[in-house]
Amino acid sequence: MRSQGAILLLLAVAVATRLSYLRDFRESPFFDGLVLDERNYDAWAQRIAAGDLLGEGPFTANPLGPYVLALVYSVLGRDLVAVRLVQVAAATVTCALLYRVADDLFGRRAALVTLALAAVYGPLVFVSANLVGEVWCVLLAAGALALLRRPAPPLAVAASGALFALAATGRPNLLPLLVVLPVALGIAGPGPARLHAERTGAWFLGATLVLAPVFARNLVVGGEPVLVTAHGGVNVWIGNNSDADGFFKTPLGSGLAGGQESLVESSRDVAAKALGRGVTASEASRWWAERAVVFALEDPVAFARLTTTKAGYFLNAYEAPLESNYDYARAGSPTLRCATVGFGVVGPLALVGAVLGVRRWRELAVPLSFGLVYSATVIGTFVAMRYRLPVLVVGLPLAGRAVEAMADAARLRDWRRALTLAATIGMLGLFFHRPVPDGLADRNLAFVEQSLCEIALDDGRAADAARHCEEAVRLFPERGRFHNNLGLAYLRTDRPSEARRALEQGIALGHRDRSIYRNLAKARLALGETELALFAYREAARRDPRHGPTQYDIAVVLDLLGRHNEAQAQLRRARAMVGEGALRERIDERLSETSEP
Repeated sequence: MRSQGAILLLLAVAVATRLSYLRDFRESPFFDGLVLDERNYDAWAQRIAAGDLLGEGPFTANPLGPYVLALVYSVLGRDLVAVRLVQVAAATVTCALLYRVADDLFGRRAALVTLALAAVYGPLVFVSANLVGEVWCVLLAAGALALLRRPAPPLAVAASGALFALAATGRPNLLPLLVVLPVALGIAGPGPARLHAERTGAWFLGATLVLAPVFARNLVVGGEPVLVTAHGGVNVWIGNNSDADGFFKTPLGSGLAGGQESLVESSRDVAAKALGRGVTASEASRWWAERAVVFALEDPVAFARLTTTKAGYFLNAYEAPLESNYDYARAGSPTLRCATVGFGVVGPLALVGAVLGVRRWRELAVPLSFGLVYSATVIGTFVAMRYRLPVLVVGLPLAGRAVEAMADAARLRDWRRALTLAATIGMLGLFFHRPVPDGLADRNLAFVEQSLCEIALDDGRAADAARHCEEAVRLFPERGRFHNNLGLAYLRTDRPSEARRALEQGIALGHRDRSIYRNLAKARLALGETELALFAYREAARRDPRHGPTQYDIAVVLDLLGRHNEAQAQLRRARAMVGEGALRERIDERLSETSEP
């Protein structure tokens, strides 16, 4: 009864900590202003909830998050407060499942420590407020391991395989473990060969029941035999090239854009240009993966050095951001600053717990193989907070075991063992807290400022947008996309000369998509540089020949230059590219005006 009371108390702490952070987060511009992956997942979920269940093409982003989000939207509507409250509930269930996992592996006391750590683990608290798939991925992976309690009957193993496969649709790094874990389960629970075969078959049956529909959907709708998603190759290359630094960074001159959808689109464009033909999503993914392999083979020393560097970053307290920045959120949240612990605490404890478990390696084959293999998949790409998070499914129980071992040593007055454990954890803590490279924090903060700029632009606050974009450019001047948004903000604050300068700088830095040339054309028109504006619009059209608004704008500029016959032909070309709507009406009005005597 006392342990049940402790469990309920710690679950209450988990809920209270997450609700407290939600209260802090409610004041952030990012609560309603979704950016990058969150914005894409939200838009995708709304399409699914509206009835577009299958979408188009093979999946090029992890589908778990958007489909779960769509289910919540269908029930509760698109209420971002309600959605996050659902995620708080899911995260609390995750804590309870981690207790079950630790209890099975190490016993009640270690499980209580695990639950306490999970309740106040900062990155788990933080992610529970973000509209990303890792919320559900960690929940499902924890549920899968909780079902593998010894001895695990075949039905439980089948359910575990299904949950784990579902988790892999949110974090494909988990896919290799679909093969590894049944082997580890056989090691952990030796018995008759028939029983092991039944468990293995049950595991793969459960996984197949989940993955087969995803594969079939990609084959039928997308026309490609893709197991889950067709975008992993470019991530592998981003993490393994001569310019890679261990974190997410699209190298200058690579032709890759930074956002989720734009990254996939640009990766296909670059691959198609290199191959001299159109490519499918999976062909583009393979092309990028092959480039990473070529890098590793041509310069194995640099590859080994980079891999070692990434392993060091994986074992670092720093939470490398993708679309959301943990350090920025922590600075603005008293809850995250004062009421949570981070990877710098849990990581050293988990390592010590793993070492303590080596003597029981057969019994602990499942969690030890999970931690080792999953960590290797992250290090094989690049290190990011969201990518690293699922390792905590086994990391937290191992950390609980380390704390229990120290408590046992102290209880038994085995001071030598207690001091050895404490000293080891302390030294590992220093290792985990070593500083990251100079400028990295500034670079990642620049992306926060860039996101704030985009939110301000969407809200019509052009002056605020310009201020945030200026700060982004100051912190990371080499990023061409930042100059594009700065130029747009300057345009909307009637500063065309500064806009032109910013946009030309962005182009010089290699950011040469349709939008930057359209913005440059508008700046040049505002400055009376009509011929140069026409050149910029044509550059935009060259990058996206089927974009109707650009073709229309070319016609308008031709008219301004007095080239009316060319403008008429251009208007007809633009009309063929646009559907019904306001732009079609404007085109028809111009055509009718010029056809009148």
